Amino acid sequence: MSVKLDLDEMGKTAELTPPDFKTYSNYIGFLKKKSDRLQITESFNLKKCEAPPKNLERKVRLIKTFKKTLDREFNDISKFSELAELNNVWIAIKSYYLIFHLWCIVNYLVSLDEKSINSSHSAVNRFIKAKVKEGTILFSNLQFNKIQTYSQIEALHCSAGAQLKDNYDQQEMESFIFKKIASAKLNDYKRSEEIKDWKKKKDKELRDEYKKKEEIMLVEFFYLHRIKTNYREVEFLEKKIDQDNHFIYYLNYYALTCNFYEALKKLIISLSKKRYNPLPDFLKDF
Repeated sequence: MSVKLDLDEMGKTAELTPPDFKTYSNYIGFLKKKSDRLQITESFNLKKCEAPPKNLERKVRLIKTFKKTLDREFNDISKFSELAELNNVWIAIKSYYLIFHLWCIVNYLVSLDEKSINSSHSAVNRFIKAKVKEGTILFSNLQFNKIQTYSQIEALHCSAGAQLKDNYDQQEMESFIFKKIASAKLNDYKRSEEIKDWKKKKDKELRDEYKKKEEIMLVEFFYLHRIKTNYREVEFLEKKIDQDNHFIYYLNYYALTCNFYEALKKLIISLSKKRYNPLPDFLKDF
């Protein structure tokens, strides 16, 4: 389902405040535009296999249910824009799980490891990076193929407040998002290790070791923004925000999700045709 409303025109009249909401709204708007007409291609040499496992069919049904729910929600909000404020608390969570489950299927079709159908976030993240590195999975927009180290990201230039502009610089906005993902991942690691701060020598060593080995892609935004709105920093959505701004935020997030959904669905069909002959019925109408 495509979003036909003129988001750019709406943005001209909307006052996107407060600053933290404006920042994330711009992040989402940027990623939405960069994912328009997105394609994800593959170049695997796969062998045909027997009928797919039942849990693969169950996963596809789950994805279809997720998407139908999102589409119904979008239709309601398109008619009654005031509903966007309530749904903005949940859109990041729904979006993440829809995209995550799609990647789980991609992982399975490549590996044939049934455990990957119900994989973890970290395993899916490793899978995406590994396949992009070897060139067997590639995004049509090269920005989504970028894999950056912490040292590379820390060297990126970002002008203070530039992420708040309506006419932001495209390269600078990409840098802002990389830096935000890097910071969020490091904070997530700190919490998982129950580290209060980085003052102790052993904790600094852990931090430095983590930063040396960890790499970052823009597609990780889905997961980290889901954590932000689900668990820790939802306050930026609870401030006084104009209804039109909530509407723009929601529509961009929904469109971003649909862009990745359509690209991943086509990728899954491409892989499935290599694995199965004939194509299973539950994938024909996917």
